[in-house]
Amino acid sequence: MFRSLRKVVRGSPRLHACVLPFWSRWQHLKWQARNLVTCGRPVAYTAGQLSIALYPEGQIAEFLWLADFELADRNFVAAYLRPGMQVFNVGANVGLYSVLASVLVGEKGRVHAFEPSTESYGRLLRNLELNHCRNVAAVRLALSDTRRELVLRADPLYPSYDGHRFVESIRSAGNLLPSDEIVQASTLDCYVAQLGCRDVDFLIIDVEGAEFGVLEGGIETLTRANPTLLLECSKNQEAIENLLMKLGYRFWTWDMIKRTLNPADFREAIKKGNVVVRREGWDAIS
Repeated sequence: MFRSLRKVVRGSPRLHACVLPFWSRWQHLKWQARNLVTCGRPVAYTAGQLSIALYPEGQIAEFLWLADFELADRNFVAAYLRPGMQVFNVGANVGLYSVLASVLVGEKGRVHAFEPSTESYGRLLRNLELNHCRNVAAVRLALSDTRRELVLRADPLYPSYDGHRFVESIRSAGNLLPSDEIVQASTLDCYVAQLGCRDVDFLIIDVEGAEFGVLEGGIETLTRANPTLLLECSKNQEAIENLLMKLGYRFWTWDMIKRTLNPADFREAIKKGNVVVRREGWDAIS
């Protein structure tokens, strides 16, 4: 009966719009009750055959507990990463992918986790410590197209969502809000050069609309190192598609059943979630 009711609700846009706020509130109350009963005990999450733990702090942890948040993306990361790889997690938030990558690349690998938000950076450090991630460099920095200061601002539609913060130039931000934060920004190319890192194997980019700036600031790295990207893209889709194609990259989605990458239309795939960006296809069998 419940499944039939859910199907009816999802099939009616108006009914779905009416029910969604109440459903979201109910789910959030369940999350709060869970944390109260368990006194904030860490929650275990899976990716492939791996299980990691995160403190129950912030929007990402809540979404993971309530639903299969980015299940296909977690599955792809677990299938693709190998010991010794160099991973760059741009927009690390509380550290879901940083912790996962840390386990997968092992002692000989390295993870660079970039998170400019003071609140999320603190949570990131706590989760890295919780999972004994000694091969992760946590960097309180935004990546952009140039070195400068930026305004980190909460999404006005979802001000309490720690996963919905975005950066703006100080000039375009206008009057600063009490919740705004001035953060330092650099470029991927500059960071890689300072590090003296030749290998960049995997890039995870989730920066709430600032993806084009990150890519522009990493053109030399993208050209030379030929990394695989797991990319969220909420703005500038045409410019990003053109830039990556000019560099020889193509777009793919992960098939969890066949464990292979399928060619994808960038504009259509990005509407449904994150997109894998590579110059060639890949599967977990060969």
